[in-house]
Amino acid sequence: MAQGLHTIHIVSGAVLFIALIVRAVLLRLLMSDKEGERLGLVRVIRLLSPIMGIAAAALLLAGVPLVYAAGYSFAAPWLLTKQFITLLIFLLTFMGSSPATRQLSQDIAALDPGESLSEDQRAVAQVLYQMTLLIALMVVINTIVAFNKF
Repeated sequence: MAQGLHTIHIVSGAVLFIALIVRAVLLRLLMSDKEGERLGLVRVIRLLSPIMGIAAAALLLAGVPLVYAAGYSFAAPWLLTKQFITLLIFLLTFMGSSPATRQLSQDIAALDPGESLSEDQRAVAQVLYQMTLLIALMVVINTIVAFNKF
């Protein structure tokens, strides 16, 4: 049982991190506003949001039983830090990133083929890019905390 949870935990972390890297690259391409790629990029970016949320939830849900299986206490500072960071990742993904991506996707779909992104749309893409980098940084910090168990 613990081995399967361990595998789910590691795979979820890898999926989240890879999705974040892909999303950051796609958001940078979107901000460059290349004409033919715009809608396709937004569709892929929009697809990545729920994947990131599900991966964050799987990390959190698989991590709790792993703590019990390993005999750790939830009062351990490193574990509290990890759970808090994972919760922030989950909230940023579902409460901030997904709705903004959905709105940007709808706005871009409404653009005429020759029309460029508005300043507001570029600003939303920039915020999503920064949020993606912040979440990626939290994933890296969370991984470092897990290996060091300070």
